[in-house]
Amino acid sequence: MNGTPYDPNGAPRVLTLGSADEWTLTAGPPGHPFHIHVNPFQIVAIRNPENVDVSVDGEADDPQYANLNGTWRDTLFVKAGYTAIVRSRYRRYVGDFVLHCHILDHEDQGMMQNVRLAIPDGAGGVVDGHH
Repeated sequence: MNGTPYDPNGAPRVLTLGSADEWTLTAGPPGHPFHIHVNPFQIVAIRNPENVDVSVDGEADDPQYANLNGTWRDTLFVKAGYTAIVRSRYRRYVGDFVLHCHILDHEDQGMMQNVRLAIPDGAGGVVDGHH
């Protein structure tokens, strides 16, 4: 699943046990705390509006992203105009979970995605059904 983890149609994303994905997260004003259940994500880069990766040294006026490169998280505040590139891998859990904006009003207004982790079928697909 390259790109955003949110599906604008609300359909569950189906991910495969044993796989990994890289997502690009962006936020408009006022910024959004992205949260994923079950599987944490690793921060690859956080780019400011000038496209500078601030996940290593942070920024002089705001150090919140300093030293996050390579760390594993389940929540990350993505400031408006910033881009976070994260990776997630799926190793143990099979079933349904959600990822969402951690601002309750935003979550209630649709910034939530149902996700299903499925077992690979050995032919490039997944086993039908879930628990």
